[in-house]
Amino acid sequence: FVTRDVQRAPMSNETPRAPRIRGFGRLLALVRPHLGRLAIATAALLVGSAISLVYPQALRIAIDRGIVHGSAASLDRIVFGVAVLFIVQAGLTWVRAYSVAWLGHRVVADLRRRVFERLVTLPVGYFHERLTGELTGRVAGDVASIEGALGSELSLALRASVQAVGATVLVFVRFADLALAMLAIVPLLSITLMTFSRRIRRRSRAMSDRLAESSGRSQEALSAITTVQAFSRERAEASAYGDALERAFDEGRALATLRASFMALSGLSGYLVLAVILWIGGTAVLEGEMSPGSLTEFLVYTVMLAVSLASLTELYASLERAAGSTERLFEILDTESALVEPSSPAPIPLGEGAVAFEHVRFAYPSRPDRTVIDDITLRVRPGERVAIVGPSGAGKSTLASLVLRFFDPTSGTVRIDGTD
Repeated sequence: FVTRDVQRAPMSNETPRAPRIRGFGRLLALVRPHLGRLAIATAALLVGSAISLVYPQALRIAIDRGIVHGSAASLDRIVFGVAVLFIVQAGLTWVRAYSVAWLGHRVVADLRRRVFERLVTLPVGYFHERLTGELTGRVAGDVASIEGALGSELSLALRASVQAVGATVLVFVRFADLALAMLAIVPLLSITLMTFSRRIRRRSRAMSDRLAESSGRSQEALSAITTVQAFSRERAEASAYGDALERAFDEGRALATLRASFMALSGLSGYLVLAVILWIGGTAVLEGEMSPGSLTEFLVYTVMLAVSLASLTELYASLERAAGSTERLFEILDTESALVEPSSPAPIPLGEGAVAFEHVRFAYPSRPDRTVIDDITLRVRPGERVAIVGPSGAGKSTLASLVLRFFDPTSGTVRIDGTD
């Protein structure tokens, strides 16, 4: 028998870009059965974002024609039209929010089911190498991260992208000169994003690992609470759990520092550019080169663009965390079993239950250097009772596990009624 070790990806803090993109691609593949719902959400998002781009135009007309020229009729028409747009956009927002939330819950439920179905089919050796509590904690935490990304953050990112592109195009079409000054924010934001995103991603993954570690620690202790109390290990287990929480807190504090610095620098760059544009545009209004309404329109588009870019930079970190969570869940789905099934399995013939071990050797995958069973040959006839006697760790339970094929022997053969 040739056994293959369980294929396990390294749990490093750095996530290569190609696997992240591939992980998102596989996650989006889960959306494919629900393309109708996705189309509804996308349509509502695009139309709602387009309506948002109309408001600065309406504000310009209201100021120039209604307020500056003193036309109450024009002002009334603009206000009424904008109110109608508010109602339409509110309805589209409801459709988008509901559809995206439904889609996120549906995809996450499907992913949870697939991960659990995969976990229960993995060999016992897989769980010997991992804490059960850590697995359940990781699945719960990673799935929650993905649910947040699909349920709201991805929708918000798409909306911000549409508004950013639309505002940029309209600003360049109507205010080419001022748009060049506004573009000063782009290089600064790009440098900030590249500098912080890698560090944020690394810290996010480290924090997820520490939280999974603490979850595993608590579940293992609580599931064996009688043993913990029998050996008076309450304080020791509580201390170990507290240490794990402190390590998670340290990672979370470092992550909070990075994200706070990132948001502060992004906001500062936006405000500085807005101040420069206000100065340039205000000078143009004083010199009669631009109307007050046009300046207001440009400022609103600029604020819209700045807010959209700030939202994208913040959401980018959240989507990065979701990408890492997706990758870890698909690591479970991609895990290969150490038990190699035949390509065309045949049913065991109905017999009387004779069991035979023929020169069986075995070492657990987690301890390949320690042979538990060494060259055992044993035959148990139907109806015969055989007592296996030995100290703890001698391999008594392991023999039963090999009969049930929880593991394959390292060498030798196990037969039931003559069938390997």
